[in-house]
Amino acid sequence: MEKDLQKVLKIISNAPDNFIGQLSKTEQEVYKKILGVVKDLDVDSSGNIRASIANLKKLNEIKTQLFKALLSKEYLSSVKEYVRQFSIVANLQNQSFDSKKPISKVVTNTAIDNTLETLTGKGYTETVVSKIRDVIRTSVTTGGSYKDLTLNLEKLIVGDEKQSLIKKQVQTPVVDALSIFSAEHTKLITADLNYEWFIYVGSNKTTTREFCEHLTDKKYVHTSEIPDIVNGLIDGHQCKLGKDGLPLGMFEDTTANNFQVNRGGYNCGHQLYPISKEQVPLQLRMRFEDNIGKYANKNEFDRLKKNPDYTNVEHNDNGGVKATHKDHSFHPTKGHYEKEVQDILYKNGDVIILENEKGEPGKKFSDGYLNGVKTDIKAVEGSGKNTIKRKFQEAQSQEAESVILYFPDKELFSMERISKGLAMFKGQSDYQFKEIVFIVDGKVYRY
Repeated sequence: MEKDLQKVLKIISNAPDNFIGQLSKTEQEVYKKILGVVKDLDVDSSGNIRASIANLKKLNEIKTQLFKALLSKEYLSSVKEYVRQFSIVANLQNQSFDSKKPISKVVTNTAIDNTLETLTGKGYTETVVSKIRDVIRTSVTTGGSYKDLTLNLEKLIVGDEKQSLIKKQVQTPVVDALSIFSAEHTKLITADLNYEWFIYVGSNKTTTREFCEHLTDKKYVHTSEIPDIVNGLIDGHQCKLGKDGLPLGMFEDTTANNFQVNRGGYNCGHQLYPISKEQVPLQLRMRFEDNIGKYANKNEFDRLKKNPDYTNVEHNDNGGVKATHKDHSFHPTKGHYEKEVQDILYKNGDVIILENEKGEPGKKFSDGYLNGVKTDIKAVEGSGKNTIKRKFQEAQSQEAESVILYFPDKELFSMERISKGLAMFKGQSDYQFKEIVFIVDGKVYRY
């Protein structure tokens, strides 16, 4: 696996450089073709281009010559060699993870087709041609100097190693296409293997951004850390964020769910590669497993903490999160039961949110959410045979998906009583709760 990964990383690093490195030949060919046409422009005795119809007609001839140069035999050969690397990367990854999924070939072919369109389609040719023609058209219509025109064209087309027109057009797509494909393909063929650990690997360059520098230094990443990492927080270091709230350079649609694919964003050649926990240094793994609760549900805690509508927002080492909406309505004499239930579930490692209960007059609202499921809290104080059934009915009327039965007096609880009450409820309703939770003597039980 390690050898295959190193081969993939080498390809991701070298293939774009090899492709971009040959572009100077294409640029020289394009410049040569252009000079062959503009040398026939009509100029006056001072060397200025005449603003004539004949000169404007030359622009159409330029377009034809440019298309030929931009899609020369040498350029298309380089494109072919570049896209060939997609299949090589896919095969190495399939070999590394012992994957034989048929969809691998489909995804690979789709990526190749998209890349071919980017490098040889209208988006490439027409953009380059349009910018070159604009320079020539301006010189013709304004009567500019022929000498200045040739210098401007050379600067635009040949430029320097970083600023030439064609390099600008293809560099980012070429770097991103192969690295994004590699990440997408890896995620696809390992999706059902439930990896919890990853390594962030790849070569840092002079253009590497702060985010990737810190994450490559960190190297080992647990899946539960990813929400913090996407927010730019890496082992306590806060990376600089852009206006979109993401680390500088990241794709604006990056989330914890697609981070394995998007990684550091534009021009990022790094990979977030899944590994077995046995490949993680034991000391790190043990330290992390001892403190795993500190990471659990941290993203939900951060979301609530930033929202001014919530108070009493806390997160503990069990992964528990609690919060109360400012418009949650506590019963004047029994509201303390909800607070007691919230504290017990919070300490148990659950996410318990008491939500907004203000709205349409006369409408009943459930109390909030338990681990993302709409829930209602019911305190059981009576011993009547219909008490449990009525609690279920009340929760149903409030459209709760789960119900929490709280027994302040543990003597009122028995599984026999619960079973009978549930049977009576089901005898009158087809309503199904996703979860039934009992809290007795400070302990949490799930039915």
